Amino acid sequence: MPGAAPFLWRPSLRRIRPAAWLAALAGFFVTVVTALAYTAAQADAGQQVFVTVCAGCHGATLGGGVGPALVGPAFRTVWTNAAMLLGYVSQNMPLSAPGSLNPDQYRRVVAYLLRQNGIAPDDEPLTEESAARVTLR
Repeated sequence: MPGAAPFLWRPSLRRIRPAAWLAALAGFFVTVVTALAYTAAQADAGQQVFVTVCAGCHGATLGGGVGPALVGPAFRTVWTNAAMLLGYVSQNMPLSAPGSLNPDQYRRVVAYLLRQNGIAPDDEPLTEESAARVTLR
């Protein structure tokens, strides 16, 4: 069509800053990267472990208490990926008896934390290997 402005140069789209485009693309890539994060069954089982073992320090709603909050932007800023989180939790938690849970229980708790931080489940269970591909930022 003669005289028609190309899509990206239309006046209504010129106001969108490059940073906004990059942020939109980053959101897309985070969604792609976090595929195959954990199963819903893992997160459900992790919730039970969390209530029994972790809620006393981190709060029933993960909002913090004696221990820090485990949901929200500050939490997601601290942990780059689920592998870092899983490694820390399995070596240092619970604070009163570090390393006292079995590996499946730690993976389940991390799956629950991922769900509570907005990362959707999939059909593949969370493992030590797959955790490195799951980003929290």
